[in-house]
Amino acid sequence: MPWSFSHLFADRPAAAALTILIADPQSNAYGASKLENVAKFKDIRAVIVPNTSHWIQHEFPEVIVEEALRNIEE
Repeated sequence: MPWSFSHLFADRPAAAALTILIADPQSNAYGASKLENVAKFKDIRAVIVPNTSHWIQHEFPEVIVEEALRNIEE
């Protein structure tokens, strides 16, 4: 896939916490991150955002802030 960046997940610093927000699988969003693409990385937290497409930052900007704050708390 030309727009796949999952190869970069393994090359991050060990101290970096990474959360991936994933579009609702029911939306069939083209180009959206898929759970199976990040499932092989056990130290990455994947969050499925219900009722959204690949444009999470536009549809639910508050979820981005909530998940960023959750990473800080953990």
